[in-house]
This record gives sequence, C-alpha cells and structure tokens, in this order.
Amino acid sequence: MKKRVFRGVGLCAMLLCLSLSLCGCMFEQSEGMYALPILPEAYSQLQSTIQDVMDQQGAEYATISSGSNTSTVQLLDLNGDGEQEMAAVFLRVTSAEEKPLRVCLFRKGADNDYRLTYVVEGDGTSINSVTYEDVTGDGTLDLIVSWQMSTKVHILSAYALLDAGVSELMSTTYNESYLVTDLDQDGAKEIVVCHQDSTGDGANLAEFYDYNGGVMTMTSSAPLSNGIYGVYSMVPGKLADGTPAVFASSLFSGGTLTDVMTVADGRLHNVTLNKQAGYSEVTSRADTGVSLSDINKDGVLEQKPTLVNLQCDIDHPTQCMADMLHIIHHFGGVENLKGKKIAMTWAYSPSYGKPLSVPQGIIGLMSRFGMDVVLAHPEGYEIMPEVEKIAEENAKSLQGIVVQIQARAGQGGRLFGAVTSQEISDALREQHGIEIEKNKIVQAEPIKQFGSFAVKARLGSEISGVINVLVTEKK
Repeated sequence: MKKRVFRGVGLCAMLLCLSLSLCGCMFEQSEGMYALPILPEAYSQLQSTIQDVMDQQGAEYATISSGSNTSTVQLLDLNGDGEQEMAAVFLRVTSAEEKPLRVCLFRKGADNDYRLTYVVEGDGTSINSVTYEDVTGDGTLDLIVSWQMSTKVHILSAYALLDAGVSELMSTTYNESYLVTDLDQDGAKEIVVCHQDSTGDGANLAEFYDYNGGVMTMTSSAPLSNGIYGVYSMVPGKLADGTPAVFASSLFSGGTLTDVMTVADGRLHNVTLNKQAGYSEVTSRADTGVSLSDINKDGVLEQKPTLVNLQCDIDHPTQCMADMLHIIHHFGGVENLKGKKIAMTWAYSPSYGKPLSVPQGIIGLMSRFGMDVVLAHPEGYEIMPEVEKIAEENAKSLQGIVVQIQARAGQGGRLFGAVTSQEISDALREQHGIEIEKNKIVQAEPIKQFGSFAVKARLGSEISGVINVLVTEKK
C-alpha cells in the first residue's frame, strides 16, 4: 500500500516538474517577468541610446496616467511626411529635487541612427497626459504636456520643437481639464483650459489660449456653470449651424450639465449659460452615464434628452405629438395638413377633472402646421390668454405665405443649379420678415425645376411647418 502511495506521489512530482518546465515558470527570473518590453531589432540602436541616457541621468521610465498617448516610448511623425522621424521617451530622474520629470526626444538621422535632440524638464509627481498638436500653425506638431503636481493640481505646458531648441509656448496651472481644438477656424489649434473654484469665493472659468508672437497667451475667458464639481469630459463638436464648439460636461447637483463654448470676435463665450440662474440650465439633466455623441454622423453633437415634460399645467406635449403624428399619417404627410379644419372641445366632465393642458397643447401645436383650428368651450372655460396668443401668431406666421424665388433656366427648361435652403431662408426674411435658419428648412428633394413646391420647416422639437415656394424664371 505504501509503495503505491510513493509511486503516485513520485508520478505527480514528475508531471508537475514537466508542466512547470514547459511553461517556463521554473526558469524565469522575477526581474524578467516585470521587465518593460524590448523594442524590435530595427530599433536596437534607439534602445541602446535610450539606455545610455538613462544611465547618465540616473533615470527610470516615467508613467503617463491618462490620455491616448501613454507609452513610455512613442515614435512620432511631427512634420506629417509619413516618416516617424522622432522618438519621445518619458523618464524620471530619481536624484533630482527639482524638475525630476523628463521628456527626451531623439531625432532619426540620415544614417537611421537616433540621437538625443531635445530635453524638456518638468515638475510634479508624474506625467498626467501628453498630446501632439499644431498650435503655432506652421504645419508641425507641437508638444503639450500636463505635469501632475497632486491629485487635482496640474501644470499644462506647450512646447515648440525648433531647430534652435525647445521653446516654451505657455505654462498654466489648472485643476480640471483641457482641450486642444481649432475654435476660430484659422488653421492653428487653440487650447481651452477649465478651472474649478476651490475657495467658494471665486468663479469657475474656461480660459482660451491662442498663439501670437511666438507664445500662447490667454486672450479671453468665459464663466462655467456655478455648482459644478468635476469636469469629466471635454469634446470638440459643432452647433447646428456649423459653428465649432467645445462641450464641457460636469457633475452637477442632482445630475450633470454641459457648458457649450464658442469663439466670436476672437473671444470665448459660454452660449448655454443662463446668467440669471448661474448655470447652463438648458443642458442640465439626470446623470444617465451617457456621453455626448454625434448620433447621426453629421458633425454635430447631439444629446438625447433624459427628462421629458409628459404633462404640466400649461401643456401636454406627449399627448399632442401623438395626436399630430396620427393626423400626419392619416392625411399622407405634413404638407397635406394646411387648411384642414380641426375642432377641439373643452368642457366639464363628471368622470374626472379634464386638464386644461390638453386643449392648450392642441391649439398651440396644430396651428403651427397651418391647420384651421377651432376651440369650442362653454362660458367660464376660457384658456390662458398667453397660450391663445401663441396659437394666433402660429396661424399667421406661415399660413398662406408664398415665397417667390427667381432662378436662371438651364437646358430642357430645368433650373441652372438648384434652389438652396439658404435662398429660401433669405427670401422668407426679405419678403415676409420671418426668421427661419437654413438648417431648419428641409427639402425632401432638391428643387431643380420651375413651379410651386411645399417645403418643410422645423419649428421645434418634432414640430414642422410648411413653406410654399414658387420658383419662376429670372429674366
């Protein structure tokens, strides 16, 4: 019995040794298991040069904690010629009391050997992020480094890598986030830096840094919403009219909000900030964890609403939109609604108290489509005067309006080109004093011939009107 036990133990030991030898665990030193990956053989000279610099400076590799560029060795094409002519290496000099962090840049020569060309020194406990953007407008990428001083405090610096050496373009302290983007559309990118007031006495600010005269200076600033705590996302995008914008989303009491900033006349503006309320009330919402995104891939960032007014004392938008969709489908399209009569009755019911919001919502919405709306109610059941005024103005705005546009004739009696939404928008303003932006005018098909056409106009969320366009030949 004992022999069988020892034979079993011996067999298990042999199998264990064999399995360990096959996986290499018995023969791998702990230093090797935690060693940084070695560059491919083609870069052996670069690897050797990096090691020499590290030995000379008494340095070790530094970590980059955030962003898309987190490798300790990064091969770069800074001039955009398709060749990776530069290698950036991120180090920490353990013996340095001041500016222990290093960004060493090695340039590849004609002999394919890399040589140390630039050294950028920085303070801090680690490197927060690194990016490469053209902020000077010379077609060459510049170096932008966020040095982490503490958990919430960073120093943002930008450097131009010139033939004469490194030129520091800017350096500023911040505690939230930053974004590099071309807001003023001049071909060079600017930097928007967000600060949160930690004292309780100041204001939350977004600063706009632009390049001029060899340096980047803060040319303007815009207030961020009060009451935010933590800008967790900054993304570039466009407004509906194509204006470049920065969307800065923050945690906010009870949810999140987004401050939307644009540049006009060379200055940064927060276009969503309600100055009386002190925050971007129009973009505040419950925190669903869903970030802003370009849902329909048109270059404009959308935000799906998380709060919808199902019903209030004034309006019942969901009920009215459902009714309108049914009417549109019944008559075969929104262009067929003009002139159709609809009667809305409003009176007392013994079963339950019928809300005033339903008739008010119906007359306000249906009149936008040029329908002939009649509200019937007994004495004492009048609707709110301001709602009645809105319905009257809607009925007058597009009802019976014909926009006349003259165009040149091409071959076969067709137009020379097509009638654009901008032309319709201009004609509405000039002929009838009605302001509807071109991006709100929707043409099912381009107008390329003479005649009369019904064109949709988006007047609000899920709401459209009809513009009658008469195209005649330009003599």
